[in-house]
Amino acid sequence: MRDYKVYVCEKCGEEFPDDREKCAEHEKYHVRPEPYGIHDKGSYQSGDKYPVFIIIPMADGANVRYRVEGVLTPPEEPETKESPLATANSTED
Repeated sequence: MRDYKVYVCEKCGEEFPDDREKCAEHEKYHVRPEPYGIHDKGSYQSGDKYPVFIIIPMADGANVRYRVEGVLTPPEEPETKESPLATANSTED
């Protein structure tokens, strides 16, 4: 039996058989967004709840524009609670 090791890029999933260094170099190629970089950058169209695109500053100084395809997860509905006064004022027979 032969032992076979594959290194996988954590960002894109590309595989590097038996080459840890090449995988590590590849992972450095991916540029990360700057933390807290999205401020008031984007464009809304009339009637839209969410921006059509956003611009994200990246760690290497580039500004990258991402276009929105759609809402993947709808926002949670706010929980409505019944007023305690409503039950106290109700009359029971």
